Amino acid sequence: MTLSYRENMRRLRNPSFEKITAIAHSFLPSPTDGRTAPPTDLPSPDMAADRGQMLLRALCDDGVRQKAKVDRVLGTMPRKLFQGTTFDVVDWQCGQGVNTVCFFDFIRRNGMENRVQQVFLIDTDAEAMERALWHLEPYMGDTDRIVTIHKPINEVDRFDIETHQPVTFHFFTDVLGHPEIDLRRLAQLIGRTIRGEHYFFCVDALKHGNDRLETFYRCFNSPELFTDETYYPTARQPYAMTCKAFRLRAETFGLNTALSPVQWQAAFRLDIVREQLQQTEREKVAALYRSLSRFEVSAGYDVAACAHNDLPPLLAVLSNLITRGLPTAASPLLEEAFAPLGNRKRWNEEGRITYAARDLYPSDLFEALHLIDPRFKPDETTYNVDALESDLQREYITRVAPPPFRQLFEPQRNVYTLTGQREYCTQHVDFSLEFPYPTKDLRDVRHNGFVIEIEDPTVQTTMDQRRIEKQRTDDLAAMNWTCETFSDGHLSDMHFGYLDSDYVRTAFRVFSRPFDSEWVRTLQYVLTPIGVARIEKVILEALMAGRLDLAAPHWEVLVVERDVPCAVAALSDLRALFERLTALSAEWDGVHFPEVTLDVISTPEFIDSPLHADVVPSAELTEEHRAKTYDLIIDISVLRRAGIERPLIGTYTNCHNDCCFIVRSAHHAREPRRVLTTGRITYRPLIIRDAIGRSTLIPETAGAIHYIMGILSRREDFRPGQEAILDRLLRGESVAALLPTDAHGAAVALPAALLQPGVTVVITPDAKTADKLIDEARQQDIDCGASLHTNMTDGERERRERRVESAALHFVAISAEQLARPTLQQRFLSMRETGVYFAYGILDSAERGSEWSPFFDPHYLCAGKILRRYARPREGTITLGATLSQASFDMLFDVERELLPVDSYTPDRDRIVTASATVAPMSLESRSEAEEGKDIEQMIREMGMEYIAPVLGSSSAEEARLVGLSYPTSAGEGGESTRDKAAEARYIRILYRMGCLGLIDGVARDEVQKRFLLVVRDCTAEQVYKRYCDYFNRYYTRKRAEREETAARAGMPAVMLRDEREGVIYKCLTGLTHYVCDNIARLAPDTASHTPLTERLAQDLADDSQATDEVLFRYLHLVNDSSEGSPKGRIHALHESVCTLRRAGHTHPVLLLLNTFCLLYLGTGDRATLEQDLSTSYEQGIIGLYHLMPDYARFQEQFEAYNRFVRNEADATDDATEARMEKAASRLLLIRAADILSTHLTYTTELQRTYLG
Repeated sequence: MTLSYRENMRRLRNPSFEKITAIAHSFLPSPTDGRTAPPTDLPSPDMAADRGQMLLRALCDDGVRQKAKVDRVLGTMPRKLFQGTTFDVVDWQCGQGVNTVCFFDFIRRNGMENRVQQVFLIDTDAEAMERALWHLEPYMGDTDRIVTIHKPINEVDRFDIETHQPVTFHFFTDVLGHPEIDLRRLAQLIGRTIRGEHYFFCVDALKHGNDRLETFYRCFNSPELFTDETYYPTARQPYAMTCKAFRLRAETFGLNTALSPVQWQAAFRLDIVREQLQQTEREKVAALYRSLSRFEVSAGYDVAACAHNDLPPLLAVLSNLITRGLPTAASPLLEEAFAPLGNRKRWNEEGRITYAARDLYPSDLFEALHLIDPRFKPDETTYNVDALESDLQREYITRVAPPPFRQLFEPQRNVYTLTGQREYCTQHVDFSLEFPYPTKDLRDVRHNGFVIEIEDPTVQTTMDQRRIEKQRTDDLAAMNWTCETFSDGHLSDMHFGYLDSDYVRTAFRVFSRPFDSEWVRTLQYVLTPIGVARIEKVILEALMAGRLDLAAPHWEVLVVERDVPCAVAALSDLRALFERLTALSAEWDGVHFPEVTLDVISTPEFIDSPLHADVVPSAELTEEHRAKTYDLIIDISVLRRAGIERPLIGTYTNCHNDCCFIVRSAHHAREPRRVLTTGRITYRPLIIRDAIGRSTLIPETAGAIHYIMGILSRREDFRPGQEAILDRLLRGESVAALLPTDAHGAAVALPAALLQPGVTVVITPDAKTADKLIDEARQQDIDCGASLHTNMTDGERERRERRVESAALHFVAISAEQLARPTLQQRFLSMRETGVYFAYGILDSAERGSEWSPFFDPHYLCAGKILRRYARPREGTITLGATLSQASFDMLFDVERELLPVDSYTPDRDRIVTASATVAPMSLESRSEAEEGKDIEQMIREMGMEYIAPVLGSSSAEEARLVGLSYPTSAGEGGESTRDKAAEARYIRILYRMGCLGLIDGVARDEVQKRFLLVVRDCTAEQVYKRYCDYFNRYYTRKRAEREETAARAGMPAVMLRDEREGVIYKCLTGLTHYVCDNIARLAPDTASHTPLTERLAQDLADDSQATDEVLFRYLHLVNDSSEGSPKGRIHALHESVCTLRRAGHTHPVLLLLNTFCLLYLGTGDRATLEQDLSTSYEQGIIGLYHLMPDYARFQEQFEAYNRFVRNEADATDDATEARMEKAASRLLLIRAADILSTHLTYTTELQRTYLG
């Protein structure tokens, strides 16, 4: 008799997670049963019957992940904490009890006694909780000591989890990250039940933008931290997770009653300020702006508990645009808001718009960056004295300290944030100041910050505490921080030589400056753009948190400006950018920014500023303001720092959804920069293209894209080809663009990268190009990018890769050799799991990825395939683009193939953008077909044997494996084997052709084992044949490509291989090799010296000595000129020349007939404009040729020859083409008859005049 799952659990001895899951596996259907268990996340109508199977599947699949997380956090804990006392366990959102099972396994594995008294299981799933009872019974002997609580976490009360043991262990695995859980209520619940020591093991899946685990930790007052780690996936540990383990003691327990503030980053800068500050100390200016870009925000709701999950893409793009640089360039609209203060538009030598103003001095602008507000008088009524620990601290900061210190010093900073050492997590320094830029004293000693400690003589300190304080002082000194202590209550008002800091010395000087008109104007130029950026960021965060309703027709907004005016400009600037983005977006089309009624409270120094525009500010909050209910309230000061004022959030209660914010400057950096990534925005088309290749901006979107380009590049026009590139990329379509050499390459695609909420990867040929791209972006105040290449240290490269991985960068420029590194590929693959998504991959200098290029670079091998496999968007596959600077059409075809997934090629004439003239095919070094044939055989044999492992990221529909391929060797002089560089180059070319056939998806080098590492795809013989045909279809007509496929199928491989599939691969690879070697041999040796095709064609058309029909057929026969590349390449080049001349106004009939042939040969893609142009060109061309050839018999002969040639050479000779030919022939007959009649009429008239007149 078969025992039930329940009975198996009852009989289990020496239980473990592995034994439990083994039993669970035995109850699941095997693959050969013909049944499949339903997935755990897809309920079905008959779920009741399969519910048990679903729970078993969840235990076997998800339980392994959960066990890895629990084991990871427990493994960081000191073992002594689990010994010597009885304890209770609280398993929050317990599921099937995996947390507690793994905890009990951990105790047993480490040889400790399990002294558990009670286990509290909390979950809403009663069936899963029943399984948890079954799983824990073998460990505890019975279920009487297991308390089940069938409630949501938000409904659990103190009586449900009242523990009585000296120690309680809480497990939160994949729980706290859920936004529906009220973290503050949960912390208060723990506070009401705490007795003894409580340990918290918190593990969540790592999701960048979700900091709720950290927020939960901050709900408590100085918990003792044991673990604070973030783990990224690796080959040995495939799960991304963030872990926190801490202890709370009943005797020291305290809750942080105030809602946790958050730190965000945003700052704008006017052109004139940037220009003027370049004349002063640049490093100090950069450091000051880094500091000013950070600001602290307290809100009426728990803003720190908001999770950035499922963000609206448009709001994410808006946020990323605002924070694209810290600081970044102000918009032209914001610049023009300063016109009443003297700001004027101008153009520089490069054609970029800039703004300038007079009477602004670098020294004043530099001082304005040193934030301090002499109008603010901190005392016991205005200072945040509740944050201080003693009366002496209160007395010092409100009465004794020099007035500037009262604003500069941060009270009660946690030492852990200074040193990063967890042993200090419960320690605070009384007052601290982190200098935005360091200073060296006369002894060349660097000073990074200053700490003041105040000893209270009424408090007795133990020897241990003194030792800790001494060690803390030493550790801070090692970090170049100076520590001063006022002992025995003797307070001093000395400034310690301005703390040996140039920053403090300047701040003291600024504190003494009067608010005269010149200083007020300077402060507005420097600080108002920063305030504007802060307000815009706050509004966007409120929208993303759902506190503001974007669908509302109207908002009531109150902004209290404690210093520089910024509210009016911020709302105008954000509205303008929002309206432009929605005009470009397809799904947001028609959505408008709500109308705003704005109330502003200003100060006497700034109340008359022209930056208030049409809004009349009030001097103070009135009863009318307090009686009014607002949708949004912002209290903002740029000059004041957070944490030094009494909390103000409680004074603003008249606000919907608690949408109230207190915005202040930050004392120090405590949060990393974060780019928001989510799903794509679907954009509307930007341009329409006519039949001869002219691009025209669509009026409905032209104004919007011009506005955004003005923000990002300060240009009123596009670079060559840029509008076509942006049009394709923004609509999620691949593009290969041939650009002029001075068009800045991949930089033209940067606006598209910034307009999608995802990371962009740019592949560059070398380190210099990668650095240049990042430098060009920084020149436009866009600093959310970084480069990766071999010219940097391992430590620096690791740091930058971590920034990419943690969503700190919006784009990254990678030199091509880096892309093949497995560690980087693993990072890219894991980013999707952590909520960091990709948008674009751009191949710069992509001609290096074509076998037809003399600059062919092996590092570009399979670059597009690698990006598609590892760099993943939230939905679908990454959009790829490429830029080239010198290429023939054959090279462009190769690049186009790399941009598209295998088997997905469809003709698209707009996919290739030629903003520069193509070049003729370049001569290449001749190759030995026989040697490459031998190499193909060797490679196929070895690849069939050298299996290493399955490839991460492969789906069942796209299986792939990692295969080793040894470097080719040859016998050296002493008989030893040495690497054969010539054979290695042949291997690379063959691997390239394997990529063309979809046989491999990636190539890396293992220099230790002296081999290539290949990502080999599983494909059938039929798929190989189809891709073989697709390869030739790019160079030949469809009919010719099918003939090549037929010949390959009919042939027999020249060697014996293991199976039919390997034979097919051999035949197709040798066929491609023959084609390549044959074409290289046919290429003209000196094509570089030839006259460009467009110029030759123009000269021949203008030469009256040449017969028109001879010129026509000379160029038609280019299709058969094997010395000029592939047939399709030649016809594409001819069509490009024809369109160039037609755009210049040429209407010669020969041009029209050549255009007709090119369209029939290449196809129109069913585009109406091209179909119309085809019909018109044929008819007008034939008629024009008729008028140019007086000999009608010769014309008739050439007319029939032209039609015959078109039918023989072109694919697109269908019924429609025949109808065009018949229509043209009929019209010619009519024209001919009319001409004959006109001739007879003229002759008759002459006869009448001569003989009868």
